[in-house]
Amino acid sequence: MFMYKLIKADLLGHQQLLETEKVKQELSRFVQGQWRDIAVGRTLTFDRGMIIPSKELKNGEICATWIDENEKVLNFRSPFLNSNGLCVSNNKYVEDRLAPDGTDLQGIIVVNDEDHKRILARIEALEAQGIQHNEVNPLETESQRQARDFDGDCIGIALALQYPNFTAEAEYRNQPENAYRPTVKEKKQSFYLENGS
Repeated sequence: MFMYKLIKADLLGHQQLLETEKVKQELSRFVQGQWRDIAVGRTLTFDRGMIIPSKELKNGEICATWIDENEKVLNFRSPFLNSNGLCVSNNKYVEDRLAPDGTDLQGIIVVNDEDHKRILARIEALEAQGIQHNEVNPLETESQRQARDFDGDCIGIALALQYPNFTAEAEYRNQPENAYRPTVKEKKQSFYLENGS
């Protein structure tokens, strides 16, 4: 607290203490602490849930029952390889969120499992009917970007309005010209040798 008051007073006055080694070290230690807190989830907190697929959702859509419909939702899956894995999706309620008794399933997030074949079929159907659209076949689908499968994977989500700058950065980073090249998911290696041992 003393260093904070000292630096604040200096910034309002002569601005000479910022050049001293002690203040540089204190500021560096503070920034490292902030990054550590973000990395271990003390600062940015996301809700989590197990994902289940839905054919009712298109690429770019997600269903989280505790978030209002049509809200933008930040979502990611660990391990987080690069900014390609942070998706900004539109929240859309679908039937797959419901249990047999009609209540919302708890602890789940419904995601699209759309592949390129389905996306292309939808685009072709729209064009065949002469309907104007802004659909595109992305370089990677959301499922590919997050390396999703449905064997118990969980994703983290947050309302995009909570993090407007983070959301803007994610949208910018995921434009085709700014995104990382797709990450190739390697085939899992066998523990067995060719002779069966």
